[in-house]
Amino acid sequence: MKKIYIFLLAFMPLISLAQISITSNDLQHSGDFYTVSTGVAFSGMDATLTGANYNWDYSQLTYSSQTTDTIFDESSTGSLLSVFFVDFAFNVNRSNLASHGNSFAVGTVNVSDVWNFYYNSTSSFKQVGFGAIVNGAPLPVAYSPQDVIYNLPLTFGQTDSGNSGYALDLTSTLGLYYSIARTRSTEVDGWGSLTTPLGTFNVLRTKATVIEQDSVYIDSLGFGLNLPPVTTIEYKWLGSRIRNSFIGNQYKWNRHCNVN
Repeated sequence: MKKIYIFLLAFMPLISLAQISITSNDLQHSGDFYTVSTGVAFSGMDATLTGANYNWDYSQLTYSSQTTDTIFDESSTGSLLSVFFVDFAFNVNRSNLASHGNSFAVGTVNVSDVWNFYYNSTSSFKQVGFGAIVNGAPLPVAYSPQDVIYNLPLTFGQTDSGNSGYALDLTSTLGLYYSIARTRSTEVDGWGSLTTPLGTFNVLRTKATVIEQDSVYIDSLGFGLNLPPVTTIEYKWLGSRIRNSFIGNQYKWNRHCNVN
């Protein structure tokens, strides 16, 4: 099992402790950028602890590395990808946000210019697909159903569950068919104050349980199989943002921990 701890905050110091809600305005927007820190756990750290009017003290967090991440408009991705995910109301794969993914190569297959596509609306925040340049050709891949990360607005006690997934049919070029089926269950299981090395913030805490199962079929062998399901637990602390208050107005602190 893999556990992921993420703090998503606006630079808004705690003025008075109050239960908040999270709307689309508080989440990612085109032009946002983040300092992403890979954290180091401290003695006694227990992210499972939560509740109403709770104080999470992560002031002892340190980091082992830092990078910068930027949120782009969907149209910035170029080529066929921006057309496939164009932000038009009639487009079932409509996107208005994109972020960079990781490029890689496997044998003779070169995957570059990787993008993840999202749609942020008043009712939900979801991933609608991803795309890349594969051996020089654009390859958009749509989620069906789409992965709804949050139903909005988020409030304490809210629970949601949904399925998503995608299929990648490369049998005509690479002799490979690959698919992922995903179930996401999310609970807003806490609210209160979160203290980090940056200060103290009013937050909501969410816990998401994501179960993924990969399936692969190799055409040349006439053989396919379902791989064992993988469960990921995502803990996230989300705070309100004040738009245009700071040039870099959100901060994200990631900690990835593989748990046997």
